[in-house]
Amino acid sequence: MVEDLSWSYSCAVQSVGIGELLWRLRSLDLWTDDSAYVLRLNIDFSEYMHVDHDLIQKIALLPPFSVLHIVLAAYGHVFGAVVSNLLATYTSILSLKVVIWNFKRTQACPADCLCDESPNWRSQTIPMMSLEEIEIDGFEGTSHEVDFLKLLFRCATRMKRMTVRISHKLFPSDRGYKEMLSIFEANASVKCYVYRRSGWY
Repeated sequence: MVEDLSWSYSCAVQSVGIGELLWRLRSLDLWTDDSAYVLRLNIDFSEYMHVDHDLIQKIALLPPFSVLHIVLAAYGHVFGAVVSNLLATYTSILSLKVVIWNFKRTQACPADCLCDESPNWRSQTIPMMSLEEIEIDGFEGTSHEVDFLKLLFRCATRMKRMTVRISHKLFPSDRGYKEMLSIFEANASVKCYVYRRSGWY
């Protein structure tokens, strides 16, 4: 039986990083919805953070959540490593939602940015045997986002539904859009839906 629960924790600006040196946990929320625990992690790209390598494991000690929401203030940076680390730890989730916010900054992500210093996440095999529903909100079709989509389809072998809400920056003529459709076609057993962020596309 799932106990009714609503709990929030906001981290200070000087809080420790999560998973990778360039990401920090801004806030954590845990609540019950339809007799299931839902965990939401708000994560920011932030340079020069001290990493608590045990933080992801500490989060795993919370009541067993079956729904994971990850809200990323990515600013255009590669987020595959930090999200794959989370998924490799929380392998029992049934539903995943990743919200990507690429807010503008004065400097764009450079070609040699540390955010993609560990590219091996692209070839990882994560046992996500329970994951059935995935939603990605804010998909822009960049190469690393396409790689992340491939990772999800490869590892979530029991996936039943994939919903992608695409950014206003992405159009059907773009390479990333076409690659997304190719991935969907290669996984015909999964019900795949594409929306604009503001509604059906």
